[in-house]
Amino acid sequence: MNVQIQKLHIKVIKLMKTLQIPKQAPTHKQIYQPDMILTLKASLTSPETTVQYKISSQNKDMYNKNLRLLRMIVESVILCGKQNIPLKGHRDDSTSTSSNKGNFWTILNLLASHDKELADYLKNAPKNATYTSKTIQNEIIDTIGSHIRNQILKGLKGRGFYSIIADEVTDTFSNQEVLALCVRFLDESQSEPYIREEFFDFLNLKRTTGEAIANKIVEVLTENNIPVDKMRG
Repeated sequence: MNVQIQKLHIKVIKLMKTLQIPKQAPTHKQIYQPDMILTLKASLTSPETTVQYKISSQNKDMYNKNLRLLRMIVESVILCGKQNIPLKGHRDDSTSTSSNKGNFWTILNLLASHDKELADYLKNAPKNATYTSKTIQNEIIDTIGSHIRNQILKGLKGRGFYSIIADEVTDTFSNQEVLALCVRFLDESQSEPYIREEFFDFLNLKRTTGEAIANKIVEVLTENNIPVDKMRG
């Protein structure tokens, strides 16, 4: 029996030598502890060499690139608004073969002709993630409009009395009754108070009776947390 055990022991030793396996395998702690120490040391002395830093840096670069591209798209919309020109043409989608895709696409293509990253993005970006569709254009306009109204409200909220100016007109293109609403107030947010008269919003009306117009004005003022009881005209 002892002879058989000795023979088996010899076979195991030969097999271990063949596979280059040490007689006493290192423990899990012995394997990973030096690596953990080296990783920790590297993260402290040379953080730019660590995997975490590289991944984070790549994400940051991608974020900055996407933000830059999105900024050019938004600025194209803003330019159309500042110049009081329509965004859309006869066919405003990027796949259209129309010679006139609208001012928005014309401006964007002009920027892309001087910017390789933007040109590559417009050409190769997934069709559901270009952020240039007419739906996105409208969302950008709504977001900009909300920002402008919030800036106006900074000078109006809780700062005394105000008056409103409203005028109703028919939009012949959409056959829709529209009410233009402006506010006039004393802006005391600056060191020297001054009177401001600002356009506030276009309101769609279902009816044009005095009661319907008054209710719509009160509704919009309430939605924007403008106290109705401080209106004086």
